[in-house]
Amino acid sequence: MTNATLNSLPGGADNRFAAQRVAAQSLAPHTFRLELRGAPNDLAWPRICAYCGAGASEQITVRKASRRRRGRRSRASGLSDFKVASAPVPFCAGCAQEHRATVQRPTTLGVLFGFLFHPLIIPIVGAGYFLPITFRAARGLSLTEPAGQIGWGLFALMLFIIVWTTVLWWRTTTPSRLEPQTEITRACDFSADVSQMFEGERRIYAMRNETFAQAFEAANADRRWTEADQARSRRWAPVLALALLVGLAGIVGVIALFDG
Repeated sequence: MTNATLNSLPGGADNRFAAQRVAAQSLAPHTFRLELRGAPNDLAWPRICAYCGAGASEQITVRKASRRRRGRRSRASGLSDFKVASAPVPFCAGCAQEHRATVQRPTTLGVLFGFLFHPLIIPIVGAGYFLPITFRAARGLSLTEPAGQIGWGLFALMLFIIVWTTVLWWRTTTPSRLEPQTEITRACDFSADVSQMFEGERRIYAMRNETFAQAFEAANADRRWTEADQARSRRWAPVLALALLVGLAGIVGVIALFDG
């Protein structure tokens, strides 16, 4: 194991995907970096403190939210859906205590305040206002009658808006409910998933302590993303993109054929 293994990521500056570059820039500016396959929970974590390199006596679950890659639909809505990843990072008792003493956990009042001033509160309040009105109008009407179908249909629509926008609010406000990172927990920072199409989950790790970084790399040697892996991924990327375009064109052609 060499420092070059830990200080650089496969592909260099020229052969990294945009997702990899953006993810690496979002991490804590630590010297030691690795790109590993699999979810953080599935990796092997050495019993070494990620902050100071001493023996670890406990683990702190570090949770981070990253935007799901939903493409055009997310950009059109202007709302972000988040996926949460958890990493059981090891720490010694002293560093763990320092984290607990400095972390500022989100409060119930703060979460509620964010909910009340979130844009999604508008359709929830609006639908909540019209829900009892539509119920009173539809009550006593039969679904076999056109008026009953319209009345109960409007009631179902208002109920759907309330439920769906509440679920959407819960998912888009995920980061505000997570415990924020501290200087201690950022000692082993990890990125969002940087895998490409049809690849398994893969993340970049930035580590402060060399002793921990070397032990972490050794424990997950079979998960390392290598230069050969990066080169293969770069070769396959245009092929997969072309195959996707051809597939979409084929679907459009089939639909046009049936419409004709």
